[in-house]
Amino acid sequence: MQFILKDQGKSYTPSGHDAEVVSRSIYKKALDIHETTFPPKAGMREEIHEHESHVFVVLEGEMEVLQDNTLIQVLNKNDAVYIPAGERHEIRNVSDSNLVFLAITFPEENK
Repeated sequence: MQFILKDQGKSYTPSGHDAEVVSRSIYKKALDIHETTFPPKAGMREEIHEHESHVFVVLEGEMEVLQDNTLIQVLNKNDAVYIPAGERHEIRNVSDSNLVFLAITFPEENK
């Protein structure tokens, strides 16, 4: 058993994300789990992962999920999205509050 307390875990800014976005690594092996914070008005460029899928679970705030510059869905606390391997996606926080979400990334062949 291993505990990762709220002030532990390596913090970093994922590539393609605004400079003020911070991810905190919780677990990284075949499965990658991290908590990510997008401050107000922060976002990321659209990206695609050919062999990795994501599950994002909103812990705080409001997440806009876009594809090809089109808003697909707005998610709020306790909402989640599954993004299969090979699917374009972009995440934005257009609110005045932090967006905090749990990101789970895992290998998966696109269909």
